[in-house]
Amino acid sequence: MTGYLDYTDVRNPVWADAGHSSIACEVKFDLFADYVPFIAMLSDPHPHGAEIFSACASGQYGELGDYVPPPLPSNAVTL
Repeated sequence: MTGYLDYTDVRNPVWADAGHSSIACEVKFDLFADYVPFIAMLSDPHPHGAEIFSACASGQYGELGDYVPPPLPSNAVTL
């Protein structure tokens, strides 16, 4: 759990996109008092991002939730 930013825990990992190239989660970085929202990607240029992605994808921080597309705004026009 070392890298660009040190962290102690990750919670609530879910796929952040349909292509499964990013994971949304909450990370407890040493620098902050509480968990912060974080998007982890294997292609992240910072070591902690790829490390968190790999750990979440392997199930280290619990079951990885499915991607859920955001709802369309009520005034959205569909073609």
